[in-house]
Amino acid sequence: ISPENRIGEIDRLNGGGLYRRTAIEQVGYLSDRNLHGYEEFDLGVRLRASGWRLHRLDRSFVRHFGHAINAYALLVRRWKSGYLRGI
Repeated sequence: ISPENRIGEIDRLNGGGLYRRTAIEQVGYLSDRNLHGYEEFDLGVRLRASGWRLHRLDRSFVRHFGHAINAYALLVRRWKSGYLRGI
């Protein structure tokens, strides 16, 4: 089973996690601005090194939906809104 689908104690939450505020305040959230991948893995390593445990529940709490417009229209909308400049 891939880490994204494993239930129980795990080593990272891969963007699908809810964290205790005290844990994040202790270790920092996605603190490495130069890390452009594996941010959740890095966070999991730092949390576990500080004694925190990560646990995935066997429930889905969020449903993600895609956009109903084509990719070009979405790109134009993101450009006009300033969304692309934020990245």
